[in-house]
Amino acid sequence: MHIRNEKFIGQTNYSKTYFAEATLRNLEIDVVVKKIISDDDVQNFDREVRALAMNSAPNIVKMMGYDIDKKEIYFENIKGEVYSDFLARGQKISISQSMSILADMASSVASVHNSTGNKPSFVHYDISGGNFIIDSNGTAVLIDFGTAYAIDEIPNTYYGMEIGTLEYMSPEKINGLPHFGKESDVYSLGVLAYQTIEGMSPFMECVGNIRGQILNDEPLPINSGIVTIDNAVMKCLSKNPKERPKASELAIIFSEYVA
Repeated sequence: MHIRNEKFIGQTNYSKTYFAEATLRNLEIDVVVKKIISDDDVQNFDREVRALAMNSAPNIVKMMGYDIDKKEIYFENIKGEVYSDFLARGQKISISQSMSILADMASSVASVHNSTGNKPSFVHYDISGGNFIIDSNGTAVLIDFGTAYAIDEIPNTYYGMEIGTLEYMSPEKINGLPHFGKESDVYSLGVLAYQTIEGMSPFMECVGNIRGQILNDEPLPINSGIVTIDNAVMKCLSKNPKERPKASELAIIFSEYVA
């Protein structure tokens, strides 16, 4: 793949990302380039490539290719808006639109969690508003598998560590227990659902220390006007991982209320 005209997007401790143009099989396409910048993250690069290669679904970003020597990953350039930016604008949407977005999100996570054939069950481990894009069709697409892992191959470095976005972290993530990874993804879906319905997070800094709230406090009940939805979202936010529904169950529940 020939990459050209790179335009810087942003940077983390792990990588830099760029918009770029590319030639792939004689086709001219727009891509996003993720460049690994830390020599300590070679294993993360390998895990991310494997996770992307084995998780293909309509609501999951497509990997267009990668370069092992350069430690670069090439993604489709999804035209749309990062969901955290969408939420920050406070745009009013109908309950049906909300459920459509949440159904997309739950469906993408269910695909990651599902094991079929040679594909093991994976965990995304950073489900957040910043890792979904609402494309031009209004579809929520899951991106950035930099923290993903197969559930039977949990990285040793994940134990005892907080990994992900604090606002969306489950109690067990804060306690560094990655073997509850699928349940942690569902907790994060619950936070996204709460934000979508209520226009705010279940726990906020203005109330007090977020870590303490996540570990010890119960969120205020939500009121979508649909008891089934409210119950499902509150179960997602349970302190006990075993009490949370599966992502596939959430996808079905949310889909039932899409007009």
